[in-house]
Formats: sequence, C-alpha cells, structure tokens
Amino acid sequence: MELKDLKKYRVTSPPFDINFPEDNIYGVTSGPTKGVSDGYWVFLNPLSPGKHEIEFKGSTADYSTTSSQNFATETKYNLTVTN
Repeated sequence: MELKDLKKYRVTSPPFDINFPEDNIYGVTSGPTKGVSDGYWVFLNPLSPGKHEIEFKGSTADYSTTSSQNFATETKYNLTVTN
C-alpha cells in the first residue's frame, strides 16, 4: 500500500516540558526546555496470518543554516503473523 496525500497523516503535538539530564545522548545543554512531537502516523487494519513487510523512510534537512540538523531514516519490518 502506498500512501497518497501524505499531508493528511501529519500530526503535531502542542509544546510539552522536557528535562534533559547531564551528559545526555543528544549533546544538548542539560535542564528544562520545551519540545514537540511532529510526524506522520498511520493505523493499519489487523494483518492476516502469514508474512508481511512494512517499510517506511523519510528525511528532512534544514537548508537555512550550516548546522547538522539533518535527519534520514529507512526502516523495514519483516513480520510473521500467526493465529
């Protein structure tokens, strides 16, 4: 299944509080800040028994700066559904 009109699947949360610990994996300053969740979300009907492959990919780039705020992902799930 290929999704058409991707815009209708995008959801952005309201801002929420985050408190980053020292030496966090993101390399950002520790302490409180704000964050948002933004992405594309789909719900699948239950899969029939058998083998299924779910694959998605995406990327973004910030061309307004020379920072390294670029992101790319490519994920494939190979699932076996049993009764």
